[in-house]
Amino acid sequence: MKGSKARRRVKQAAGYNPDPNDDKILREKMDELFRKYPGQYVVVCGGEIFVGRNAAALDRKARRKHPGITPHGCPIPRPQDLVCVL
Repeated sequence: MKGSKARRRVKQAAGYNPDPNDDKILREKMDELFRKYPGQYVVVCGGEIFVGRNAAALDRKARRKHPGITPHGCPIPRPQDLVCVL
C-alpha cells in the first residue's frame, strides 16, 4: 500500500471515520461561528453543528447522535485572541 490509500486504511482500522462533508461545513460556517460563539467550542459530526463551552461534552454528544462517524472540532477564538496571531 502506498500514499493516501494506505493512510486512509490505517485510520479507518483505528476507528477514524470522518464524514467528508463535515470539514467543508466547518469551513463554510466559520465566519458565522466567530461572530456568534467566541470563546466556545464547535464540533461538526454527520453534517450537524454542536456548539458549547465543554469540548469533551460536545464530542460525546456528537458521537452518541452519530455513531461510527468521527467528529471534527475546534475552539472558536475570541476577538482578543486573534490580535496575538497578527
